[in-house]
Amino acid sequence: MTLTTFLKEHQAKLKTTQKLVVRDLDETSKNVFVAYVDENAKSYDVQLILDS
Repeated sequence: MTLTTFLKEHQAKLKTTQKLVVRDLDETSKNVFVAYVDENAKSYDVQLILDS
């Protein structure tokens, strides 16, 4: 799946996520990040891995 296809298929969900608050962002190792995201009473830990 390409990024363009993913974005088209998940457009509605992505609009909702743009309104969420990132409470904290930590770099756990080089190019690996964990974001703590809050949505009302729910909290999510989101891991981002950058391949550079």
